[in-house]
Amino acid sequence: MSISRGCVWLLFLMCMTWSVVNAAKTEPHLTITSITPSPGATITRSTVLKVTLDYSIDRTKWIRDTYYILPLFDSTESGHPFNALDRLVDGFPIKEASGVVEYEYGIKGEWDAGQLAKPVVVRFCLMKREGRGASRSIAQAEPVTYQTDPE
Repeated sequence: MSISRGCVWLLFLMCMTWSVVNAAKTEPHLTITSITPSPGATITRSTVLKVTLDYSIDRTKWIRDTYYILPLFDSTESGHPFNALDRLVDGFPIKEASGVVEYEYGIKGEWDAGQLAKPVVVRFCLMKREGRGASRSIAQAEPVTYQTDPE
């Protein structure tokens, strides 16, 4: 039994179409692989979060867009997370479509802002720059909760 070249070509095209369609459906992800202090630990104004994050963005989108990782903290104003960064570009710039990054972030600015909810909850977010002054979260890691000393 032999397979004609036309059948081989058709099978090849079907496989290529399947892989292109599945690649286009790749959802962005952001996962914490390690973080210090450990979740649940007591933190202070001088705490520096040291986090290792695994991320992935669809390569076709990464080529044409700009992405950053940044932390968002729960606020005393429900539904309005915040950070002390002045601009999106002050976050951690993403240089590849996927990888592992190590990020250190001091929380002094959030602590001093007067709107940091306690216990402290932080979410690391993968942000896509949408245009001048606009961005949106396309993926976020699981929230991490920390305790504070009673005041």
